[in-house]
Amino acid sequence: MIKYLSVVLLLTSVSVTFAPSIALAECSIVNTRSGTLNIRKSPSKKSKAIFKAHKGSAVSVEKYYKYWVKVKLNNGRIGYASKKYLTGGDCQMVVTDSGRLNIHHRSQSQSKIVGKASRYSAVRVLEYGHKWDKIKLNNGRIGYVDNAFLY
Repeated sequence: MIKYLSVVLLLTSVSVTFAPSIALAECSIVNTRSGTLNIRKSPSKKSKAIFKAHKGSAVSVEKYYKYWVKVKLNNGRIGYASKKYLTGGDCQMVVTDSGRLNIHHRSQSQSKIVGKASRYSAVRVLEYGHKWDKIKLNNGRIGYVDNAFLY
């Protein structure tokens, strides 16, 4: 009985250990006075700005620091953003079997592809639909995505 209980407890702890990291991921909304937020190479105001995220777009939070947050953008790039310009809001994580999710011009799979979002990146949800959600990317583009791929 003790061996059986030990195996059950071990399997339970292993299943928690191997839970998908997406369940732990967070997203935040860019909230700046200007149009874009500088995403920097390292967590310092003196560090070079390597990307920009548009106001109202979402970032995936990788790690928190005292004044900075390590973030992932829709294009899969990693950088650092000042914590004071990130807030909570309506965002979802991209969950795909492949690397990138197509963002469409209209809420139809045959419509023009206007962008892509990397796996486990965050998108800002502007409108929820039955099958398609209207979203905003870090580059400011607006499009539609099959919500089966959002978590």
